[in-house]
Amino acid sequence: MALYYDRDTGSRPFRVGVVLDADEGVWVETPLCFSPDVPTTTVHGKRVPTLRPPERRPWLVTNHRVVARLGDDRLHGWRWEHIVGCRVDLTPGRELVALDLDCQTPLHWSGAGVAPLAVAAVYRLHGPLAIIEHPGLALIRLRTAS
Repeated sequence: MALYYDRDTGSRPFRVGVVLDADEGVWVETPLCFSPDVPTTTVHGKRVPTLRPPERRPWLVTNHRVVARLGDDRLHGWRWEHIVGCRVDLTPGRELVALDLDCQTPLHWSGAGVAPLAVAAVYRLHGPLAIIEHPGLALIRLRTAS
């Protein structure tokens, strides 16, 4: 509801370490796994991926972008205006948000904390009405007794 009514959510950018644009507002910070954030180890002086899954890190979701500090200790982020598609699956055990960028490999976030990103993505990409109509958010909508 805070998102819909443009209320302060109480989330801040400090833990992620991002400087916000002048008109940028924080919607949520949520712990997520990001598929390209593969843990690495050093073997014979070279960094190589390990077999471990991506680590859960705090992701900041704002009205302008999605951003986090990954394992390389650099900020990585994507702005909403560059996203051309969105897929949401909030089925327990399969929680996933996939965002498509024009001419790039889709970006995948997963984990139990993915619902806030899913709501923000649907809201930002499809508009406020999509929060109650998008089938990918059906599992988190309140159901009224008939």
